[in-house]
Amino acid sequence: MGTLGTTRTIDRHAHRAEEEPDVVVWEADGRPLPRRGYGARLAQALRPLDARVTVVPYRRRPLTDAELAAPVHVLSGGETSSFSADATTRRACRDLTEILRHAWRGEATVVGVCLGAQLLARAIHPGLPASRPTTGMEAGMCTVRGPDGPHLVAELHYEQIHPAFADVDGIEITHTNVHSPVQGFRWGPAVRGYQFHPEWGPSDMSTVLRRHSWLLAARHTDPRAAHASVAAGASVAAGASRAAPWSPALLDDLVVAPVAAALGTRDVTAA
Repeated sequence: MGTLGTTRTIDRHAHRAEEEPDVVVWEADGRPLPRRGYGARLAQALRPLDARVTVVPYRRRPLTDAELAAPVHVLSGGETSSFSADATTRRACRDLTEILRHAWRGEATVVGVCLGAQLLARAIHPGLPASRPTTGMEAGMCTVRGPDGPHLVAELHYEQIHPAFADVDGIEITHTNVHSPVQGFRWGPAVRGYQFHPEWGPSDMSTVLRRHSWLLAARHTDPRAAHASVAAGASVAAGASRAAPWSPALLDDLVVAPVAAALGTRDVTAA
């Protein structure tokens, strides 16, 4: 794994004594839903675990040493490019480089969603070039194929993880589609990323599209097609179609379950 400048050394044992969070949700910029940041749905899904979950707005302040030492990190989507040259993005990539060293040794678990997955890819392979889908922005409810077949998922991205990432040592592509070949990946046993948003269903996606009409226009994406995909996805979820369904269980399978396994915890609501 390459490096992106000087990294902060993380003393995991020293900071775990401070009773700091078990799970840190790295929340990027933007409000995709009313009064909710990109990390809100992820944190909401993780809080029923018997663990301490903290949301850190990392574009407004750096993570503390104790937060960096948390055993689990979940990176949200956001609205700043993973290839931005600003100081905050560079700092995030440097911190992720150090966390990924621990993850490779089995000392941390990391999950990235959309922008978060793109940042992970950049930290894993700093030489990876920026990439945009040749067919334009992917927005709405779209189909990706995973190990157990097709899934309907929420998408909102105009950049993507470069397809050459599939050739990086240790990378396993778990989800793909024609629009963006790297829709999901694993790097070793403890790092995974998803270009799509498993935390959003059709209802959330409809709201997100309305709040991002300016982005669809700027990226020359047909908003009617995006909204139609959401309506079709809602029908599939209700059992009105045999197409690949959307299921809230996907969030549990892809994000909650790996976090729970890493912590050795359980969903307290299931007791």
